[in-house]
Amino acid sequence: MASVPTENERINRGQLEEDDASKLKFGEEFQNTQCLFIAEVKVLMEVQKHNRLSENDMGESSLSEVFQKTMNYCNQFGKYQNHEAVKEMRKIFPVNEFKQFEVAQLVNLSCETAEEAKALIPSLSRIQDDRLQELLEEMHSLKVYS
Repeated sequence: MASVPTENERINRGQLEEDDASKLKFGEEFQNTQCLFIAEVKVLMEVQKHNRLSENDMGESSLSEVFQKTMNYCNQFGKYQNHEAVKEMRKIFPVNEFKQFEVAQLVNLSCETAEEAKALIPSLSRIQDDRLQELLEEMHSLKVYS
């Protein structure tokens, strides 16, 4: 009896394939999607919050518990608070060198060194340490000024 594929597995042409972030192997549904930084999610949620609160004068209690918990998470773990810094972050990592998933992970994890980045994001092993370190330092300079 065949087993049922799990969430991170899919059937492709009769064979079972497994998603593997370390190899940047994701399902079809993720091929053309934008990976967001936690700080970008926070910005989007702030707009949504403002719109919801403007529509009804019930205050923050009208926001769902999940919405409030997600906002708390974004406030706690979103490393970059300045909207301009978040925009600049996208420009640091060249799209011809880095996949969106890798950039989002680098920013969200706020890696300090190339060694740490490669340990947490194995697909970065193809990038030279000195090049990656240079970009991480540029990323952190935005954090200091945000």
